Amino acid sequence: MAFGVAGLAMGVGVGFLTTPVYRVEVLLAPVQSERATGALGAVASQFGELTSLAGLSLPNLSNSRAVHLAQMTSRRFTQTFLATHNLLPLLYAKRWDKLQARWRTEEGIRPPTSDEAFVYFDRRIRKIRDDRKTGLITLSIEWRNRQQAVEWANQMVADINEEIRQREISQSQQALEYLSRELTKGPPVGLREAIFRLMETHVKSIMMANVRRDFAFQVIDPAVVPDEDRYVRPSWLILIAGGLLVGVFLGMLLVARRIPAAAPLAAEQSEAR
Repeated sequence: MAFGVAGLAMGVGVGFLTTPVYRVEVLLAPVQSERATGALGAVASQFGELTSLAGLSLPNLSNSRAVHLAQMTSRRFTQTFLATHNLLPLLYAKRWDKLQARWRTEEGIRPPTSDEAFVYFDRRIRKIRDDRKTGLITLSIEWRNRQQAVEWANQMVADINEEIRQREISQSQQALEYLSRELTKGPPVGLREAIFRLMETHVKSIMMANVRRDFAFQVIDPAVVPDEDRYVRPSWLILIAGGLLVGVFLGMLLVARRIPAAAPLAAEQSEAR
């Protein structure tokens, strides 16, 4: 009984000494490109075979959702995000000298690498949940500082939208340059019409990218600062139950060790009588 109480007290003590970790979430809806259902679809159905024979490729947007999601969780984007917003000193505060504004150089301490930071952030801090039934995506950040967690979650969505938006503009501009060169070669009338239609879709794509900031992911519900007592770790139920079980186990172990030790003594006393 005493060991159970001691284990219970230990679990409670660990809970009070542990820094709370909070979870914030951003609810997202993938944005379907206008080109997938608009003029590009018409070009594909009307001139798809002709453009293929001429060496002109039509963008495949059927997997844009998966591609955009992979970009948001990619090593390259994550490392860029951490570096751009200077998050490593916050992630590895014990290795960072605030007064000197540099990494500590004591023996046994080394600056974190970008690869180390990516693994830590991706496995311990950022979580992605893709609900195939509703089509919605939840980006969650788990961190000790509630305000920082909210800033990181919302900023990550803004950054990936901006990156994909800029990439779309760049690719459409390159496509327009290529199509313009094809027009100068005097293609047949049918192919010429297909090129004009393709150019139209890319112009519309650039226009939409310039006016729509939520380009790849629409924010349905942004991250907000949770209440101070709404943390996800430590879990008091787990700590209390775990402490109690450890205490009981240690008590049983001690009793089990005492029984064999007491048996010879009892035998000697019986013989003496």
